[in-house]
Amino acid sequence: MTSLLIGANGGLAQAIYQKLNLLSECTQVDLVSRSFCTPFRRQDRVFTLDSCDADAVESFCFAREQEALKYQQVFCCIGMLHQPGRFPEKQLQQVRPESLSEYFQINTLAPANWLARLTRLCSSKGPLTIVFFSARVGSIEDNQLGGWYGYRISKAALNMLVKSAAPELIRFNPQARILCYHPGTVDTSLSAPFQSRMGTKPLLTPSQSVDGLFRYLTMPHEQTGAKFIDWQGKSIPW
Repeated sequence: MTSLLIGANGGLAQAIYQKLNLLSECTQVDLVSRSFCTPFRRQDRVFTLDSCDADAVESFCFAREQEALKYQQVFCCIGMLHQPGRFPEKQLQQVRPESLSEYFQINTLAPANWLARLTRLCSSKGPLTIVFFSARVGSIEDNQLGGWYGYRISKAALNMLVKSAAPELIRFNPQARILCYHPGTVDTSLSAPFQSRMGTKPLLTPSQSVDGLFRYLTMPHEQTGAKFIDWQGKSIPW
């Protein structure tokens, strides 16, 4: 089984990589990241590129096609909640086009660069797992507090993108399992500025969150189509 891990340098992605290396059936992992990350095994490969660059993604995909390589697992861990000088908007008057554009570029368009090419990269027969890391705040129905405009709407757009693509991906491979995954609030750099406001809510380690994902993936295959779930395996309304 060959796996593709996109956004491989993040805390959650590294926990996924560690998990994959414990699976005897995982024979190779291709890691994609903006900066170099160290592979655990000689057969694993590292590719440095910016997923926001559609031409760079296309070049990567073309090269894998020339190798006749097919992935059975794809994990896309790309995401941005804050940057230096850029924090989630609490009020409408804080919303700016340049901020929204940056959120969409990273949280929606970069994953779309990969999603548009998955049928070229993945196996059309046998089990296929495709996971995009999303967020509970991207749920339209489960939005009681508002705010965090750029992050919320870019993740909601990602969810719609994946859900819209699911029928096509299922036709491509009837055994495909397609997930939008909310990892919980995890102790990584993404959540660091907001951890003090959590109160009694649980703060997960990356390995705890990833264990929840893999527990779900080992469950019996459910009905086809996209699923939006959290780290406990519970469904989240779209």
